[in-house]
Amino acid sequence: MKGMVQIKPLEECSVVCLGDGEKIQADALCWQGIHVGTIRKDKTGAARLFRDLPIGHSAHWAYEVDLHTQQLVGPFGVEWLSSPLFNSLIHPSSDKIVVKREILRTERNVIILNCLDMMYGHCLLKLLNASRHLEDNPERGLVVLIPSFLRWLVPKGMAEIWSVPLGLKAMKAYYISLDSQIQSFCEDYDSIWLSEAFSHPSRFRIQDYTRILPHDFTKGENLVTFIWREDRLWLPHYTAKKLRKAGLQSWALAWQKKKIIKLFQEIRRRFPETRFAVAGLGVAGSFPKWIADCRVACFDEASEKVTARLYSDSRIVIGIHGSNMLLPSGLAGMTIDLMPGDKWQCLPEDILFQEPDPRMAAFRYRFIPVSTGLAATAQMATSMLQQLQAIPMFLSEDT
Repeated sequence: MKGMVQIKPLEECSVVCLGDGEKIQADALCWQGIHVGTIRKDKTGAARLFRDLPIGHSAHWAYEVDLHTQQLVGPFGVEWLSSPLFNSLIHPSSDKIVVKREILRTERNVIILNCLDMMYGHCLLKLLNASRHLEDNPERGLVVLIPSFLRWLVPKGMAEIWSVPLGLKAMKAYYISLDSQIQSFCEDYDSIWLSEAFSHPSRFRIQDYTRILPHDFTKGENLVTFIWREDRLWLPHYTAKKLRKAGLQSWALAWQKKKIIKLFQEIRRRFPETRFAVAGLGVAGSFPKWIADCRVACFDEASEKVTARLYSDSRIVIGIHGSNMLLPSGLAGMTIDLMPGDKWQCLPEDILFQEPDPRMAAFRYRFIPVSTGLAATAQMATSMLQQLQAIPMFLSEDT
């Protein structure tokens, strides 16, 4: 089946892994966590060779690890993916991880969607593949393997939900207990297909995941929200980097706060009735009372839901490029994505496009350098608010 790999019955699992046409036959499977791989054993029955199955980012960059000689084979330049895999397999963790298994509907033939990852955006984007499977493969139950912190976003229709209680950094490791539990769960099925878990799926409705409708443009009130983060700042890239190295992070955060206030003041001058908010992770500094401070020191399910509602109410969200922009862009009316100089190659990976008309998409989703001046950024935001009624009218004249 398109976009899937059959992993049970295992004797029928013959897949192209490394992109060179080689067929791989497995003796066993290994659920490393982020990766799922095949295992070839030596004459003693011990695991000898791990090979990536083509799911997630491994569909583009697959690796092979010789567990005896401790050698890694695969593409260069993707160390963020290969190094954690290699280190975890050579030094597996004996920590006990207890997976919460929710059986919502008993199925004998299933698709497993692995959403585990060390990056928040990767986890969320993998989860969005659920829409395609629920629509295209109703004859098979869908099982989602998900970090516990994203459990609230799992859509309806799942056969089972396997929640893993690990943070993002901890996802880099290979937990023997996690592997054995998943292997045990898999014994309950007659056949299993593994979703390729495309890195940037296009077929989904964000409201199926958040249970919140995207922005309603018929509402007359304007709300502009800045998405705050403290590790990637609204400052020139190298300036922010130097300040952090010099131990002046608090000064840099104060500078960012001052820029946000000035930006909002400029927009307010043109649109006095506009409401303003700041949301995101980190609570350094404080804002004037006319700016709603919705930031949190740490997200939990309750605060995630409240913040998602704020995104949906926002006519415009503005923020620094990154996974922090995924849900805001998917729920808000319009987006201004501030691009650091070293992130242009990642455009537009942090946007959940909800506009089917490419002309309107160009209007609703803007990408500008993080170094763009305050006046120009404010001018862009105010022009978007001003043109919001006219642009759709002109673009629909011939429909």
